[in-house]
Amino acid sequence: MDKVTSGELSTLPQDATELSTLCADLEAETSGPLWRAATFVPVVGGDVSAARELVSVLADVSSEALVPMAEQLSQATPGKLFADGVVNISAVCAVVDSLAASADVLNQANIRVQNIGDTTISQVTELVDTAKAGFSMLDGVASSSEKLSPVLPAMLGAEGARSYLIVAQNNVELRANGGLGSHQGLITVDNGVLTMGEFTSTVTITEDQKLPVTDEEQNLFNKLMGHMGMYGAEALLTPDYPRAASLITQMWQVKYGEHVDGVIAVDPVFLQYLLSAVGASVSLPDGSVVDGSNAATVLMHDVYWDYPQEESDAIFSAVAGDAFDAVLSGIGNADMMALVSAFQRGCEEGRFNVWMEDPAEEDAIEAMGMAAAIPDADDLTSAPQAGVYLNNMGFSKMDWYLDFDVQVGSPVAQSDGSREYAVTVNLKNTLTAEEEQRLPDYVGVHLIKEDGSIEFCGLERYIVYLYAPAGGSISDVQVTGDGGMRMNDGTHDGLEVKYGMIDLYDQESCTVTYTITVPAGVSGELTMRTTPTCQEVREAGE
Repeated sequence: MDKVTSGELSTLPQDATELSTLCADLEAETSGPLWRAATFVPVVGGDVSAARELVSVLADVSSEALVPMAEQLSQATPGKLFADGVVNISAVCAVVDSLAASADVLNQANIRVQNIGDTTISQVTELVDTAKAGFSMLDGVASSSEKLSPVLPAMLGAEGARSYLIVAQNNVELRANGGLGSHQGLITVDNGVLTMGEFTSTVTITEDQKLPVTDEEQNLFNKLMGHMGMYGAEALLTPDYPRAASLITQMWQVKYGEHVDGVIAVDPVFLQYLLSAVGASVSLPDGSVVDGSNAATVLMHDVYWDYPQEESDAIFSAVAGDAFDAVLSGIGNADMMALVSAFQRGCEEGRFNVWMEDPAEEDAIEAMGMAAAIPDADDLTSAPQAGVYLNNMGFSKMDWYLDFDVQVGSPVAQSDGSREYAVTVNLKNTLTAEEEQRLPDYVGVHLIKEDGSIEFCGLERYIVYLYAPAGGSISDVQVTGDGGMRMNDGTHDGLEVKYGMIDLYDQESCTVTYTITVPAGVSGELTMRTTPTCQEVREAGE
């Protein structure tokens, strides 16, 4: 892997051949009669079988995948995959192409590894667990590479310059997709050369330029503020990221007359993952260092508590932009596995979303798990996905103090072939009375009371959305605790939705329980997509 990232590609075939020979020798050794007999030994027989299977898998992968991949990579243009803001298109595409060509081999290898049974020796168990995680990741990467391979050169500007908007979401002011996208920067890619523009406030158009939204979007997301078709930051009120990104690009076209090919949304937690993987850091105006250990806390807490209100937004924008620059500059020297892990974690947690205007490119993005689209209501062939999403309606930065937890029970089969899942959603405002007394003006809520007076407080106000999976339904909704939430019925592109507004003051909490029904004939376990928060970051610092 080091040789691939550093661009030393010419010697890869020899290295791969030597590794393949070694694995073949090991396989021959472990296939002998003594090893076969050892599989029948009580207690440790399972460990011996596991070791033999791992060696056999490695032998097959090295000869059927690594050797061909090395030959293909050796033909690419030498040089680092990334260096000084430049992508080596030839080498990067060769990596993706070779992974795509090896997808079937890696898939079969992953199936074999995942089927390895229980072991008793701790060292063997650790080895098997590591192999299972590694092959699972490789299988996923190779599978998505099959769709990425044909479109990657164009995405990297090999067929003409591309422009992508980077949207910095802020999880202390939640939007269903993640956070308020209050700052944006334009990045251009021309034949692999990356140029990052300055981060500025979100694109905004005028009332007479406002983009139309659907009746469902108006009902679910736009009744209170009416900004979804005007402010780029508020397009993210919808959990359907492709729709949000499309609105943002249309606003950009209206405002600046410039075409944008895609939109990439990141949040401070994912940015911290990247800074950690790259080993990069940036400095605040007072000299404080922002790096892979504290970026999320600085951007979602410290800028509001430690700096004047009039400076906090500018600091957030500058730090986000500088951090992204630092990542682009240092990505060529990063540990590739750490980088892949950072992107994988960001995708899994919903903190890194990508939308491409080109349909084939968007298909590749979806295959890689970056699309963050709501399910197609007519698609009953995919595994079911439900959702619980939050929109902050308090115009505050109070979501630092939110505890948000969603638990899904085991499926219960019904006589008609459908399955029911019990779901529990817990919400709590963890702000203490002492913290509320010190709450910065920009963080708390300025609540307009019935008599017209304004109360400054630590209220958390949300609209909570419960989404059913495609073809599914939601029933038996029960709300207990604080907040006075009453649920309403709605739909979103054919999906059933329950939604309601809740007010949680300091230390107040609420629990919502309900049942999701997945229709008969839909296979696969139910997954639950939720709005990503900053709860884990806050708890790590407590």
